[in-house]
Amino acid sequence: MRVITLNNNAFKKKCSELIEKIDFQPDLIIGVQNGGAFVLNEFKISGKFGGADFEVVKIQRKDNFKNNFFAKLFLKYIPLKLADKLRVYEHSQVMDSLRSLTEKQLLSLEINSDIDHQKAPKSILLVDDAIDTGSTMFVVKNNLARIFGDCQIKTAVISWTIPESIVKPDFYIFNDVLVRYPWSKDFKE
Repeated sequence: MRVITLNNNAFKKKCSELIEKIDFQPDLIIGVQNGGAFVLNEFKISGKFGGADFEVVKIQRKDNFKNNFFAKLFLKYIPLKLADKLRVYEHSQVMDSLRSLTEKQLLSLEINSDIDHQKAPKSILLVDDAIDTGSTMFVVKNNLARIFGDCQIKTAVISWTIPESIVKPDFYIFNDVLVRYPWSKDFKE
């Protein structure tokens, strides 16, 4: 699997490409933190979605290794080739975990959000940096469908890494590519 690195300028350019692919006008655009908040910001400043509201939601995932102080230090100073190999290894672990996910487990998870429930949107665009297993998007989409009822929900990401993901994005730039973003713990200029 290929690993690429996007610096800030390349990230902004890929967001612009993604924005151009979107062929509908949502009432509400939601960024899924953490990476989706950066994508959401680019959508805000693009001006294409002037009538839309913008919100952020968060789902807490277990990421014990990357949040460990020593792991952060290790990732910061290892050579990029080794960091790429670790990303590919982590990706294979994620693919294995996809087989063990159950719909019941995912339906029990909730999102953290302050979205105004009084204003029911007719169309929502969920944005994130990547879809791997699709479990995060699945949880967010199902929570929003429960909150807002019958509304159209579409998804947009920079990278879709696993073709067998639970949720397949409606709009994306890269397929089957791992992307290192400026906010990634192993990002190097």
